Amino acid sequence: MDPNAGGKVQALVAGRLEAGARGLPSVGQAVKKGDVLAYVVPSSGAIERSNQSSALAELRASKALAENAWPACKSYPTPCRKDIEAAAKRDSAALVSVWPQWAVG
Repeated sequence: MDPNAGGKVQALVAGRLEAGARGLPSVGQAVKKGDVLAYVVPSSGAIERSNQSSALAELRASKALAENAWPACKSYPTPCRKDIEAAAKRDSAALVSVWPQWAVG
């Protein structure tokens, strides 16, 4: 296919399309690299959604505990701060594995 005349868009996961901020593009509308045309919302079964919700609740609880501990830990020696920062990174990575659309970058 000639890249100046058209293109093919494929998703890596099965799901449904949701319009971007400007709606879905119409036929013949010019788009440029980096434009968000739509979002793919992954389709999943009830058990998988339940597991994801459970994991998300656990991650939110861990995040809240870390946020509450952080102010007190600022005055502690460096190892404590490193432990909390490592836990935050670990929980962030787990959150992205559950909800990939929250990945940054």
